[in-house]
Amino acid sequence: MTADGQAFTCLFATRGTDLKPALTSDDDLEREISALWQRRLDQYSEEGRGQAAFRTSPHAEMAYLGG
Repeated sequence: MTADGQAFTCLFATRGTDLKPALTSDDDLEREISALWQRRLDQYSEEGRGQAAFRTSPHAEMAYLGG
């Protein structure tokens, strides 16, 4: 998660999800993160496509994600 509230489900993700609207309560935030994780499609590392995805598509830089 970035400092401005964007959650990235994979280092190779091209965009994040704004979690600021879910910051109204711990329960809302937990539900939103759980739903985000369940519907994610960017499982490049788990599928062994991480390096290919990194080289061929735009992605969030690790420095932006806090890494």
